[in-house]
Amino acid sequence: MGTIIANNVLTYFPDIEFEKIVYLASAASFKDFEESVVPYIRKHTLTKFFNITLHPIAENVESQYFGFGQTGTLLTQIDNFYESPISENKRTLGRWVNVVNNLTYIDGLNGMKDIKKNLYFRTLPYEHHGEYPQTHGELDDKEFIKSGAFWLGDLGQNR
Repeated sequence: MGTIIANNVLTYFPDIEFEKIVYLASAASFKDFEESVVPYIRKHTLTKFFNITLHPIAENVESQYFGFGQTGTLLTQIDNFYESPISENKRTLGRWVNVVNNLTYIDGLNGMKDIKKNLYFRTLPYEHHGEYPQTHGELDDKEFIKSGAFWLGDLGQNR
C-alpha cells in the first residue's frame, strides 16, 4: 500500500526532486498512476519510473493463511474480490497481467510519447529462489533492494 502514499507525495509535493521512483508490487491502480506519476514525470523529465511485479506464476500460487485461504497475492485478491474493478485502468499496477492488459491504455494516455523513455515495466524471473523475490513478503529483502537488480540487467523491457 506504500505506492498509494507515494502517489500522494508526488501529487501534493511535486517540487521534490527524485532521480528514480521504484514501485514494487504496487497496490495503486493505473488510474492513480495516470493522475500522479505521469504529471510528475512530465515535470521532472530526468526522473525514471520503474514498476516491478512478481512473476505471474508466483503471483497466482502464493497462498494465504498457511494454505487455508484463497490462493494468489493480496493484489490478486484486491483485483478479484475486494475491489472488483469494472475497467482495466482500475486494476492494480503491481500485477504483470494488469500491466500487459493496460499497455494500450498506457500508450493512449495524452502526451505519453514524450515520457515513454522514462518508464520501465518489469516482472521478476520465476524460480530463482534467493536471487529474486518470489512472494510479496520477499520484496523487502535488503540485499535485493541494495543490488539494484530491478533497474539493472534483463528484468524487462524499456517501454
